Amino acid sequence: ACSSGQTTIDPAFVPTAMDVKGVVEVEIGIPLLGNTDTTTDYDLQVVRNAAIQQLDAASIPYQTYDSVNFVIFGCKPNKCPWGAYAATNGWYAMYKGSYATFNTIMMHMYGKQMGLYKSDRYLDGRIVSSGDTSCMMGAPLFEVSAQMCYNAPKNTALGWFGTGTYNGDLSITLADLPRLYETIGVAEWDSGAEELPWSLTIDNKIVVSFNRAKGMTADTPEETADKVLVHDFEVQSGGESMLVAILEGGEEHEYFYAGTTTNIFVKVCEIDGETSVIAMRALVLVYDASNGVTSCPSESPSKLPSDQPSKIPSNQPSKMPSDQPSLMPSVQPSKIPSDQPSKM
Repeated sequence: ACSSGQTTIDPAFVPTAMDVKGVVEVEIGIPLLGNTDTTTDYDLQVVRNAAIQQLDAASIPYQTYDSVNFVIFGCKPNKCPWGAYAATNGWYAMYKGSYATFNTIMMHMYGKQMGLYKSDRYLDGRIVSSGDTSCMMGAPLFEVSAQMCYNAPKNTALGWFGTGTYNGDLSITLADLPRLYETIGVAEWDSGAEELPWSLTIDNKIVVSFNRAKGMTADTPEETADKVLVHDFEVQSGGESMLVAILEGGEEHEYFYAGTTTNIFVKVCEIDGETSVIAMRALVLVYDASNGVTSCPSESPSKLPSDQPSKIPSNQPSKMPSDQPSLMPSVQPSKIPSDQPSKM
């Protein structure tokens, strides 16, 4: 579901050895100590090799498969404190018992096998290893059927959501700024039906995305659900991504590199589901402060238009009519007459 059908995992089937597609059970007959550090304890490596010998004996061509997953039983928690592990770009993963039924753990392991590295979090001046709660490669949910996927940098690395009727993975240069972008989440990408981006890569330094909590990402933790996320590619060089900002409407983030300001800002103007009948959208302003643009534009007039008159009309005259004159007439002259001239 996380790839919207762009990558599929098909179980292998060897009828002579498998009762269920993709599954073969073997007995290796050795104890499990559980230490994943093979420099001090070769037990799990021995376990894997013993299982491979059984696959060879059953004529299962595991060498032709993209992924082989070993599920071990009988390893006590104090000996196997982990749930699963795999090597990046490796061909195998090892699960402990019921952890193999957790789709989130499986997606984390498959992510490693597809070449993905962990996703960290920058928080309060320090880097939290695997602390990105928006991504399976960060802090996946330990649930059997949780709906959670990868973050924008990982989707870009996998080439997902960049095909179809519209390429929603935009690459933006500083010359394109300032600009206002309407973005959607990958859960509502729908092969680019709305022709809106789900990811903005700014100057090959930061990646801006809208983490819509719906469908395949419906169980994203509340901290990052329906928020605009900013990931930094430049901080770490080992293939990791790092979440550096979680933004709600009205909030903004300035990109810093090595403690130095860059004047590149990401500001969330609005997060609203009313603007589209198909998908909730986030309106994001990306700007260079040296150009002077610092505020979101207003798409509405200062006052709401009205087709009504400013006052309620009336069919009554403003004053009550009268059959009396406005002033009482007088039969007396204004002054008493005189037979003397007015002046000498």
